[in-house]
Amino acid sequence: MVLNAPSINNGPFLGDDLQVWEGHKAGSFASDFQESVRNTSLEKWRPVNTTLMIPLLNMFQDSYRNFYFFSTVLLAWMLIAMWQVIWTITTNSAKPSVTVASFGILVVGSSPFTFFARSGVFGLLEIGPVILCLWSFCTYQRGREQGSRRLIVYCSLTALVAGLIHERFLMFSFALAVVIAWRSREIKRFQGLWLLPIGNIAFYVYSATVVLNANALKGGGESNFNETVGVWVILRYFKAIIHLLGGAGGQSVFYDPSQPSRFTTGMTFADNYSVVIPLLVALFALSGFAPHLRRVVRSRAEVDKAKLVRDRAIESLFVSVCLLAPAATVAGRIEARWLLGSLVFLVIAIASAPLAESSLSKIGRFGILTLLLLGNMSYRSSYQEFDFWRTRTNGVLEVVRENMPVSGAWNVAVVWPDWKDINSLTAWGLGYGRVFRDLDNGPHEIIFGTPDQVEKCPSPCLVVEVTDVGNTKRDYRRAEFQTISTVWKY
Repeated sequence: MVLNAPSINNGPFLGDDLQVWEGHKAGSFASDFQESVRNTSLEKWRPVNTTLMIPLLNMFQDSYRNFYFFSTVLLAWMLIAMWQVIWTITTNSAKPSVTVASFGILVVGSSPFTFFARSGVFGLLEIGPVILCLWSFCTYQRGREQGSRRLIVYCSLTALVAGLIHERFLMFSFALAVVIAWRSREIKRFQGLWLLPIGNIAFYVYSATVVLNANALKGGGESNFNETVGVWVILRYFKAIIHLLGGAGGQSVFYDPSQPSRFTTGMTFADNYSVVIPLLVALFALSGFAPHLRRVVRSRAEVDKAKLVRDRAIESLFVSVCLLAPAATVAGRIEARWLLGSLVFLVIAIASAPLAESSLSKIGRFGILTLLLLGNMSYRSSYQEFDFWRTRTNGVLEVVRENMPVSGAWNVAVVWPDWKDINSLTAWGLGYGRVFRDLDNGPHEIIFGTPDQVEKCPSPCLVVEVTDVGNTKRDYRRAEFQTISTVWKY
């Protein structure tokens, strides 16, 4: 949390944040409590998030700093809930380890994924469901220990609320259903209760498609999953695993939506092989030691305790696997914030099992957590790239602000001599010019594109030419590799 603090940005809202703010001001998004329950902006039904955004937008207005601190509070809340889950998994089952739990929380708190989850207005959307999933999982564990059907009902309802904040977390309901069905073989009181979390998914799909006429398979951003689904999803899932383990430097990566296997922008696996490969080796090594660990536990007559902890850790790992799946279904990109929930449950699984009094087990747990933490630390040198699109976009906005006339009608054309995929992020960040409307003397007409589009800009026209300097994709992600020049056309 503290390590990511220097990245606070309090410039004007850009990109999706701008779209949310404009919708709020126009009354089409998060402006009326009754309407927010039925709102399907971009064909996505998120009634709880939309409703809660109303007071947040009214209080925080268009201030990144306000939303950043609110999201940081949510993050602290999430880490406390994570501690509670680890403690619930291990207490009364094996020797709880305060050190391991603290180490696990440090790994998640310092993860670059937390930066992306709270760098805009979507802190509630990204962190809120993770908190609810942790509460639900903790309640399930208590219900399993007590054999309580009532607690299973509570954990299913909590999972439903998480899914109504963000549909991605309906995968937690799916994971919960599988886990409950599996455990009902030994806990007869749980038989049939797996239908409750399945009901969460059915409720969402029915409400979104039948009642509200929205597309329940709408993917992130611009893509419809039902239109783009293909073999690439399987390959993308393995890439998501690599990103989860640090292979993308903790950043978002982008692909060509028309060719989902074609990488366009972001850091590649090779950029961080020094972090990912040791981590993969450690994971495989630990899995190879698992049979030996089991024999050590049996020799200490702790079979029942170790089995319970091991089962709970496997359940945590299964939840992590399920939460990672939605990140593989978007054709255009894998965003770092989509991986936060999966990381949380992966760390819980590593930190909590098998907590036997075995030096080998302790070395394995601390070894993997240490590699994850070192990976987080290694990304510090790349933090200037994390917000590259916002930095580059603000650079264009500031140039326009400095050169625009104090009064009188004027127009603006923002052009790139050599158009690249990365430039579309700048254009999108500026709302394709809508952000200029909020200037004291905003332009009348706005043109985006290549230099040949300048002739379409009526006089007087401020021509802003943005030139990317560099030879690699990584160069283009740095603000200093962008030069901006201006000229007036009369």
